[in-house]
Parts: sequence; structure tokens; C-alpha cells
Amino acid sequence: MRKFLTTLLLIVVLLVVAVVAAPFVLPTSFVKGQIESLASRALGRKLVIAGDLDYTLLPPLTVHATSVSLANREGDAYATMASFDELTLAVDALAWFQDRIDIGTLTLVKPTAHLSVNESGVPNWQFYPDAQKGDERERGGHGGGKMPRLVVGNIRIEDGTVTYDDRVQGIKREFGGIRLTIAGATDSPAIDINGSVEQGGQTASVEGKVADAGKLAEGGASDVELAFDLPGGKASMKGNLDAGAHAVDLKTVVDLTDLRGLASWAGKPLDLPDGTLKTVSIDADVKSGPDHVDISGLKASVDDLSAQGDLSIALGDRPKVTGTLSLAAMDLTPYLPAKKMDSGGKGDDSAARASSGWPADPLDLPLPLPVDMDLTVDHAGLKADPLDLGAGKLHLLADASHAGVEVSDQTLYDGTLAVNLDVVGSESPDMKADIKASGIDMLPLLKSVAQFERLAGKGDLQVEVASKGDSVRALMQGLAGKGQIMFRDGALIGINIGALMREILTLGVSSSAGEARNTDFAELGGTFTIDKGILDNRDLALRAPLLRLNGAGTVDLPDQKLDYAIEPEVASTLQGQDAKSEPDFRAGIPVAITGPWADPSVQLKINGILSGNVLEPGGLTSAVSSLAKDPAAVENLGKKLESIVGGGSEKGLGNVVEGLFGTDTSNGTPASGSAGAAMAPADGAGSGSKVGDKLINSLGNLLGKN
Repeated sequence: MRKFLTTLLLIVVLLVVAVVAAPFVLPTSFVKGQIESLASRALGRKLVIAGDLDYTLLPPLTVHATSVSLANREGDAYATMASFDELTLAVDALAWFQDRIDIGTLTLVKPTAHLSVNESGVPNWQFYPDAQKGDERERGGHGGGKMPRLVVGNIRIEDGTVTYDDRVQGIKREFGGIRLTIAGATDSPAIDINGSVEQGGQTASVEGKVADAGKLAEGGASDVELAFDLPGGKASMKGNLDAGAHAVDLKTVVDLTDLRGLASWAGKPLDLPDGTLKTVSIDADVKSGPDHVDISGLKASVDDLSAQGDLSIALGDRPKVTGTLSLAAMDLTPYLPAKKMDSGGKGDDSAARASSGWPADPLDLPLPLPVDMDLTVDHAGLKADPLDLGAGKLHLLADASHAGVEVSDQTLYDGTLAVNLDVVGSESPDMKADIKASGIDMLPLLKSVAQFERLAGKGDLQVEVASKGDSVRALMQGLAGKGQIMFRDGALIGINIGALMREILTLGVSSSAGEARNTDFAELGGTFTIDKGILDNRDLALRAPLLRLNGAGTVDLPDQKLDYAIEPEVASTLQGQDAKSEPDFRAGIPVAITGPWADPSVQLKINGILSGNVLEPGGLTSAVSSLAKDPAAVENLGKKLESIVGGGSEKGLGNVVEGLFGTDTSNGTPASGSAGAAMAPADGAGSGSKVGDKLINSLGNLLGKN
């Protein structure tokens, strides 16, 4: 609409100049020809006045023209870019000599504008390509020279039409029924504004008032009030405009009940998931000057998301946004791309990532940002499936070369998180991050970010990493850094290492079929380095009553794979967390954990030979059966078993027997349901040592049967 009016007013200016300059005695046909020639040279498009041209020089100067058209550029669908059936204007001719165009009356009947953007992205209202500007100036065209100041009285547009065809974005729209009235009174400096436009059977309208239009036109200040009634909502502005100072002070209110509908009506449909970005509400005080825009008392909401705060924008080649915002708890999940569905109609993002790794699609980061930024944001909670964050604070920083975020006071899965992230570049960004976490509930976190569900506990983490890449997968492949991690009061899920040891040591006599497949621990952790996406850990240590695990291995982060060797050991102390003493007995069976972290393989290393995956159905039974058929392996197990039940202090022995075989050492009887109970005398009598004898005897019986 603004471009349409600008084009029409430019034609009006040329008409006024030509008429004022014409000698009084020249015939109308000559004046018409001069106007057409002058306008055509200035605009680079042919102007035709096909109808009548009448004018009077008596004050005020009046001009009346019919059937006026301006040619379009070559190749466009419409032959004309702008036209109108009738034009009537009255101007103060003497104002021209004061570098002012003073229009008392301007009426346009059925104006039409055909606006378009070609395949190269060039709009047809761009009259001169840059390469031609100089030539046009030499030919006497306008060429971007200074325009006289425009002073407007009464303006009326009747039954206008604007078509818009953007061939780059594939948008076509036609706006009709355009009506605009700007009316003043001789005894008042105020003007009233009233207008409307139709498209697709829906109407948008505007009403308003300028308290002192003359003062505003002369570069002064005036109170203004505008109210918009739009398809899908309303908006209003009320305050003061200062033309001389290029400043505004406005109370702005926006209340849209159907933003998506409004965007489609305007020709800019929103490509977002259904049901999102429908309602928008904004209430703010806006003050601006030549070099700044200040937004205070901001209260804004989009659907169920809401924010309030104060912002300041320093204008320039790179605007800078500073300020503070407070956000209510937000759920961004509805705004994220829809999950891919499997053949059964179920979301399969987790399975897809587990099988194919990290996304290799090129990153599409809007970096460097078009503005500098120093913005502090407090939020009451943020959910973006699969992440679910509690309250926290963000400090957003950006300049021409980088963007960064500092996360502090962030609650995350019952713990706290602090992050310092810096990103440089866009297509293949350099990223650096320092991360510190304390008391995080690791199971839901690992499940959400890496589809890893094998580890539970409260975690403390400290890590420094850096990477460079053009996709998430490339970033994982280039990851380098170091860190340390410690889990407390947790469990290895899906594997009970103690039960595995009992099964092997007793050749299946100690059945653990009914036990939970978890290995509880009091403490698990170690340090690590990362190089080219491979995490290397050499000091993994698990501490639990009666059980120790020491391990070393690697985690292939790009391919999401594990390769770990674990050495289980038996300890006589019940102390797990922060235990300092070494295990009294080394009676474990080495364990190898390999394969994808979503579904790893756990194998036992017996006499240097790896068993099958003991987590598979029948895997443990098969391993025990193979072991029982190997005399050397059985002899070795017998020695390990004898070392457990035959060595150590009485107290230590009782703890070991109780922990490994379920014996209640307070009275020397096996615990109910344990392997010890299965092998104990019927009367339940006997000490821990006798239980050991029973175990050895049972093992001997098994050997004798082989």
C-alpha cells in the first residue's frame, strides 16, 4: 500500500511541475505531451494520458486528468504497472518556489497497481537498476534527487486495486476495494484518517486522527491515534510523533486472535506446525529517536508463551539489542518439527537416532546474527521435547563474529547446570563449551539427549569441549576436550554383575533368574579425554558394598558405541561411597561391554575367552554350560570360590558370603531365596564357613557329573 501511494504521489508531483512550468497560452494537447514526455523520462517507463487533461491556473491551481497509465517493465503479466480512471487535484502553486508541494485536494478514482517480483528477485517498482542510475540522471530524470517537502490537505482514494505476484516465493495476492480518506477542516489543524482494503472476502480497516497535521508536516510534533481492525485481530497506536526530531512516543497494543490467518491473508503463510502461532498479544510503550528504539513495560504473549521486560535497540549499521526479559514457563514442543513416524504410525525418533547416529543434515544457523545482543533472560522453565528444564537464567551475547550464551542458576532434573557456550561462524561453526553440573538425575537426562537408558544416579559433571563442523554429526566427530564425572547412589540398568558372578562361580547353582537386572552402586565415576569424538576413560571405578568395579575403555560419540573392559572385585567392607580400602578378594570375572550404547553386548572373559552376550535370552545359561565342560575353567573357578569362603577375617568372610550368596551371617543361615538357601541343610543350621563348604561340595558334585 505504501509503495502504491508513493508511486501515485510521484506522478502527481510531475504533473504539478509540468503544469506550473507551462506557458499560459499553450494548448492543452501540447501540455499533455510535455507531461507524458517528462514523466516517461524521469521514471524510465512510458506515461500515457489517454483521456482528458484540464487545468486552471487561478488559485488554487487545479488539474483534472482521466485514463492515466504507467507502463510496466517488459516480461510482466500486466502491460501497466499503475493506472487510474480519474485524477483531480488542487495545489498551492506558489508553494513550489518555497521547496514545498502543498496539496489541498487529491482524489484518485479506481487506481490500480500491479506489483511484482521477477524470478531474479527484482521488484517492478525499482525503476532503475543501479548500473543505469548515472545515465538516467544525465538525461534529466529524477534519479534519486531531493524531493520537495509534501504538505497534504484532503486526500481520497476510491475503489483501488493492488495485485502482488512474487515469483520467487510463489505468492499471489489481489487486494481490492481500497478506500482511503484523509480529511481536514478549514477551522482545525486536525485531520481524520479512514480507510479499508479487501482480499479473499475479508476486510482490513484503519481509523485515526492527527491532532495537528500542519505542524507535523512542517517538521513539528503532533499527537496521533491509529486503530487497525484486521482479519484475525486488532492493533492500535496512540501517542506523539515529532517529525523534526524523527522521534515517536507511542502506546502500542496488539491483540491478534488468528495470526496464521492474518499472515495467509497478507500473502505470507507461516510454515509452522498446525495449532501454533495463532494468538499474539503485545502491550508496550515505544519511544524512538534517530539512533535508538526503547521498548518499556513490555507484556507479550504468543499462544501460551508469555514474557515481560524492557528492551533497548541502538540503531546503526549493526543494531544492538540490550535489556532484560522474564519468561513464564514455556513448552516449545508444539513448535518443533513433527516427529517422523514408523510404519506402525508411532514416533521413531529415538530408534532412528540409535540406528543411524546423529543427524548429518547441514546446519542452518542464522549466524552471524543481524544484530548485536546483550540480553538477560530469566525463565520459569523450558520444555522442548525431549529436554525439560527448570527455572534458570540466560545471558545472550552476539556481535558481528560470534554468538554466545551463558547459562546460570539453571535447574535440570533435580540438579543444577551452568554452561558457557560460544559459537563462531555459520555454515561450519566453531563451538566451545564449558559445562558444570551438580546433582543431576542422569537417567532422564541421558535418555532425552542420547537415548541411553543404562545408567541411573545423581551425577556431577565438569567438562570442557570444542568442535567445528557443518552438521551435528560433524560436530560430534570433531569433538575434543576433557572432563570428569561422578555418579552417586545409582545403578547400572539391565545387568546385575553380582548375580553374574554368582552364576559363574557356582556354575548355575546360584540361580538369579528372579533378581532385578541392575547393579546398584554408591559411587561410580572417573576422568576422561575426548579426541576426534572418541571419549577415552582409564580410571572408571565403581564402589558398592562388597563389590568393586574397575574399568577402562572408550565411548565413540559420533557412532554412539561403547568399548569397555570391566574388572569386578569382591570386598569385605560394606562401605561403598568414598571407600578408601582395597578389596580383600579378587574373585571376579572380567566383563566386556561393547556395541551400540542403546543396546550393548555384555560378555564374560573366562580363561581369556569371551562368552556370548549374557544379556540375550539364554545367554548366561549357555556361558555356564560351556564353562562346565571346560575342566581348566572349572578348576580356576573352584580356586576363586575357595578363596572367597576360605580366606579373610571372620567378619569379612561373613560379609562376603552374605553379599554374594545371600547368607544371613547374624545367625549363619542363608537368606531366603538365595543360592545359599538352596544349598543349605534343611534345618537351616550352619555358619558362613559351612555355607562355603556346601558351595564347594556342590561345585564338586557338578564336576563329578561332568
